[in-house]
Amino acid sequence: MITINTEEIKKKNAIIDNAIIKLKEKFVGVDDQIDEIMNNVRTWYCYPQLQDRPCVINLWGMSGCSKTDSVRTIAKLLDIEEDLVYFNFADINEKNAWEIENEIDENIGNNKSNRILVYDEFQYAATLSKKGEEKDNKTALKPFWELLDTGVLLKRFSPSTLFTLLKAYLSLKRISEYGCKIDIKEGKWLNHDECFRFLNENEKRKVMDIFEVCPYDETENSRPQKKKIFHFDDTKSTTDTLPNDGTPLRVKEWIIDRIIEIYNSINGLTYLTDDIEIETKIRNMNGEELTEFFYNTYKVAKKGYKMNFKDSLIFVIGNLDEAYNISFDMNPDMSPDQFHKMTKKITVVDIKEALQKRFRNEQIARLGNIHVIYPAFSSKTFKGIIDKQLKRYAEQVKTQIGCDVVFEKSIKDIIYREGVFPTQGTRPIFSSLFEIVKSRLPEIVKSLTENGNISKLNHMVYAYRRGHVKVTSYDNDDNLIDSIKFKLKLRVDNLRLSKCDEQQTICAVHESGHFVTYMKVFGKYPNKIVSRTTGTNTGGFLMGDIDNDERFMKTYDYYFNRIMIYLGGYVAEKVVFGRDNRTSGSTSDISEATRIASQMVKNLGLYYPYALQTFQCDEYKDFVHLDKNEEINNLVIGIMKSAIKCVTEIYEDKDYRKMLKFSSEYLSRNTEMSRQKMKEIYSIIPDCKKTVIKDDFYRNALSNFK
Repeated sequence: MITINTEEIKKKNAIIDNAIIKLKEKFVGVDDQIDEIMNNVRTWYCYPQLQDRPCVINLWGMSGCSKTDSVRTIAKLLDIEEDLVYFNFADINEKNAWEIENEIDENIGNNKSNRILVYDEFQYAATLSKKGEEKDNKTALKPFWELLDTGVLLKRFSPSTLFTLLKAYLSLKRISEYGCKIDIKEGKWLNHDECFRFLNENEKRKVMDIFEVCPYDETENSRPQKKKIFHFDDTKSTTDTLPNDGTPLRVKEWIIDRIIEIYNSINGLTYLTDDIEIETKIRNMNGEELTEFFYNTYKVAKKGYKMNFKDSLIFVIGNLDEAYNISFDMNPDMSPDQFHKMTKKITVVDIKEALQKRFRNEQIARLGNIHVIYPAFSSKTFKGIIDKQLKRYAEQVKTQIGCDVVFEKSIKDIIYREGVFPTQGTRPIFSSLFEIVKSRLPEIVKSLTENGNISKLNHMVYAYRRGHVKVTSYDNDDNLIDSIKFKLKLRVDNLRLSKCDEQQTICAVHESGHFVTYMKVFGKYPNKIVSRTTGTNTGGFLMGDIDNDERFMKTYDYYFNRIMIYLGGYVAEKVVFGRDNRTSGSTSDISEATRIASQMVKNLGLYYPYALQTFQCDEYKDFVHLDKNEEINNLVIGIMKSAIKCVTEIYEDKDYRKMLKFSSEYLSRNTEMSRQKMKEIYSIIPDCKKTVIKDDFYRNALSNFK
């Protein structure tokens, strides 16, 4: 018999469908990720009771790609914001286990199990050091791992609570062992004076940590003298008094409150009733019963209790630099589209291998297989984000002031050039957009008010003109009523301006050397060539196209060609400026070329029999001049010499030499070369000299094999 509430499920599915639409309207460029997330959220949202463990969804990506914001928006759209519990592992990293359990208890409680738990900045939960050694301070995070695994958390009470209960039991037991019967009636300890005669001062103080003087009867004419004593309990800071006139004692109120908390936290136990009934039971116990009660409560509290969150949804959110190896590149001149292509190729296997650098295999298994991978944003996505943010701001201005706002393309372009850092996501864009656009409104309103035209305002137009933000205001008939210009401090774009100086000329020749060599060996255009960049440690760069790179099998020729490209700038400087006028700008190129040549010999199996020696020189395997094996050194040096010779021969060809000159002259005047300009310069080379790579070499070789 089917017992599904079809109307409820239909309603929930409609809510999910609407949430998907809203999410795709808000977040640009992550439609696939939204679908992947919501497909799993739908099952949890509709049928949480079918789960026998939490549904774990992992979100990985670089900073600022909307991972955390997406989760918060999902909770809002599903109208379950109150059920979202957020943990930032950058903050809780140094807390101990009990503090973490207590924080989970306070934030989640045990009255509702199907919560959304968010583990943000999860990379800070790493249990392995960079050397792969176990970290000492990570055992406190065990409660979070327990939730990921079974969804059941064993909640323990604080050490101070356990200590107080044990102290209460042992103190009363000590009195009984001295042969003194504790006379407690209606919650009042009547013979404490007699009992205290058997105790030393330290034992008396321990008893008075548990008991307090009964409230005074209002009919009494006098009150007993107070005697201040030392207080041992670290959970309460009150002044205790030791009565000397026979005034009865009773169990302290805060201890009863703590006992009530214990029993109200544990389901199904004897004293799980209302608070008044628990206190009444305690007040009605005699000395022997109270002693036994303290001991039993201590045993119960020591065991703790289980909190069940099997039907919860857990989002694990983090940045994995090991998988996103471009994340350290802060240069805004790098190509967003190239980074996007590179990160689109990251797979769940890459993620798990990256996680192995931070976590044990058993912990990685607890994260499950639902890994949603966010790529770096493409240029199209960045532009879409800018458009959406400007549209949202225009709507806000319309609501608050009542006028329309129009943004010319020039404004969008300058926000892009100033705000796009390919590896940093949306945050730099939001900051630049605020400075360039939003911060201007007060001055605009002030100007319109001062000239008496504020009431005529119908719409404003933002534009960027030669270092200034220009805002023109119009009335209903499109008549100009105000125009104001703001000088804009260009924090990034100014760094790109061509200087046409000696430094740019050197970079132009160097990067042109890479360009010419790249075209000669691959026959395909690179992604980007820059002769002046915003990076303080980078004069210029050539960025190859990842699609071109992946077309080639990793053969001897492939690695040798890469060495030639790295050395292309070095040789170009020598050819154009002369041997003695080369610069140190080739240092990193030579280092990388040497590394590849060393790997060809020692690691990649391209030089028999040295592939058998792969890790014998492990300590020095990246640097030819430090290798212990002189024969290997000579092989690597031979590869480098051959590569330099081959590049030199390229520049001896008059057509390629002419291409080098034209490219260098263009980049000495311009900071970047467009794809169209690359094609124009490469057209110098006759077709007969251009490299054509055949993609079907290995298939043809197999077909022809006999």
